[in-house]
Amino acid sequence: MKYKITIPKPCSENWDSMTSAEKGRYCAVCDKTVHDFSSFTKSELQVFLEENKGVCGKIPTKLLDFPMAKERSSYAATIALAAVLSVSPAMAQNNEREIEIGVSTEITIMGDVAVNPSVDEFLQEKQVIIKGKVVDANDKVGLPGVAVFLSSHPEINSTVYADFEGVFEFEVPEDIELEDVILKFSFLGYTDQYVTPKKVMEFITVKLEEEALGEVAVFTVGKAKVKKEKKSRNKK
Repeated sequence: MKYKITIPKPCSENWDSMTSAEKGRYCAVCDKTVHDFSSFTKSELQVFLEENKGVCGKIPTKLLDFPMAKERSSYAATIALAAVLSVSPAMAQNNEREIEIGVSTEITIMGDVAVNPSVDEFLQEKQVIIKGKVVDANDKVGLPGVAVFLSSHPEINSTVYADFEGVFEFEVPEDIELEDVILKFSFLGYTDQYVTPKKVMEFITVKLEEEALGEVAVFTVGKAKVKKEKKSRNKK
C-alpha cells in the first residue's frame, strides 16, 4: 500500500533556538524532541514513522505531499507558505512570511507527522470494479448493448451496458461483498448468462449462446375458397 506523509498542523517554533538533542532538538514549548529527518529518504522516513508513532519532526518538503507554488529563476526563488518554515541558513522574514532561497537551499517544515494511506490507493482498495467483454459464443465477436446488472441484488438499480465492442465495466456498490455478487448478462436473441466474479479488477470474458428457435408456423393471409360439389338427381 502507498502512504502519504503529511504534517497537518505545521509548527511555528524556531528550530535554531531549540536545545540540541540526540536525534534532533528539544522543544521546550512542546516538551518533546523534534527529530531531524533532513538526511532521510522517503522510504527510510516511512519505515521510521511506522515503527515510531506520534513523532514530531523537521522534514524536507520534498518528502511531503505539500503543495507549493514556485517561480524559479536560474539562481533564486521566492516562495510564500501558509506556515512558518525552518530554513538553513535562516533567511526568513517572519512578518511577511516570504523566504529568499538559493538553488541549493533545502526547505523544511516542522510539526507532528502523520502517515496515512494514499487517497487514490484507499479508494482503489474500497472500490470493487468488474471489467470484461461479452462475445458471441460461436464467432467470438463482441456484442454491443448487452445489459449487465446484479442478479443477486435485483432491488439495486445499477445496470450498465456493453459498448460497441462488447466491453463493459461494472462498479459494485460499496456495501456489497464480492463473494455475494452474481452478475446477469441479458441480450435479445441470446440465452441469459449468470457469472460470479472471483477476483477484483480481473478481466472476464462472457460468452452468450444464441437462443434455440422452436417450430415455426406459417399462415397465409386471405380468404379461403370453398368449392361446392353439385349433387346429381336420379330420375325414377
